[in-house]
Amino acid sequence: TEKEVTEKVADLRAEFEREALRRNSPTIAQYATRVLEQKRSHIRQSTFNNYVQATKKYIVEPFGDKLVCDITFDEINSIMQIVEHLSQSTYRTVCMLYKRIFASALKEHIILEDPAAEISAKGGVSPQKGGRALTDEQVKILLNAVKGLPPYTFILLALYAGLRREEILALQWDSINLDSAYPSIEVHRTWFIDRNRPYIIDDVKSEAAKRTVTYLIDIFHCFLVISRS
Repeated sequence: TEKEVTEKVADLRAEFEREALRRNSPTIAQYATRVLEQKRSHIRQSTFNNYVQATKKYIVEPFGDKLVCDITFDEINSIMQIVEHLSQSTYRTVCMLYKRIFASALKEHIILEDPAAEISAKGGVSPQKGGRALTDEQVKILLNAVKGLPPYTFILLALYAGLRREEILALQWDSINLDSAYPSIEVHRTWFIDRNRPYIIDDVKSEAAKRTVTYLIDIFHCFLVISRS
């Protein structure tokens, strides 16, 4: 019948399109690398490094040899169910990478439908709220344990100035003001590692991270220790 002929033609066209896609489709490993490189100039090096690691572990390792056009929603979802038990930050990163890769593939006509479109952007384990600070007694025990050792000044800065590891390791003398009535620290650099080599850049994680830490008399103590070492 005419209806049967129309259905057969539609099936043949769909099959032809699938075969054409397969002939021209890159592998996940090839395409994920290309998409990441296109975004490299728009993000910080440390962020790019995190994306590379996440892509390798949660996209390339499970699916690297498969063609982009062959990946299904169920396959992506199986990985997201694993990532669901990790931190929210990791979940959001992996989800974003999957969505970016397949949205780009759809735009370039490498795929006909986006298998990552329905993946939920919400997931992962919430960070523990209201984390307990060290008690005065615990601080005393900690400082006594490291006194005279290389980490002593590092721990002083973490305790009394509230700086993160990458902020402490990026400190230089032009960030320090000890001449005013209240010593202060300008936080505007970040330390990171790329290919086992340390780097310091004039940038921080966010605008909120760029700050002046002041009115802390213990800061003077920290840098008195540094100047004597």
